[in-house]
Amino acid sequence: IRVVLSVYERSHPYIHFVVHAYEPVSSREWDLLFDSIDLFRVLPKTDKPMDLSNPSVQREMADLLVNIVELQYRKDELTLCISADRVEKSLGQTSASQKEGVQRLDALPMMSSVQ
Repeated sequence: IRVVLSVYERSHPYIHFVVHAYEPVSSREWDLLFDSIDLFRVLPKTDKPMDLSNPSVQREMADLLVNIVELQYRKDELTLCISADRVEKSLGQTSASQKEGVQRLDALPMMSSVQ
């Protein structure tokens, strides 16, 4: 299935990102919400604080989110979700000590919906 992915950053009621997938053939849509806590769970821990109000950091986060989501069948339903394999691949150039700071993906809540 080919989809168009878009990432939107929202600041109200708190900073969060919405990954939106649209399949043009069937007009099906999926959304996956990512708040800043979810981002910090996926990213390696660093000593430097991340400024999500910085446009270049927002762009990096959007690029990361597009690369770590995929459509998977779960309970006989196609769902937009975080891919553990894709997260590992995106962290492929990260040192082992930084990888230890990444929270297990199965601890992240599933927050997708079909529209």
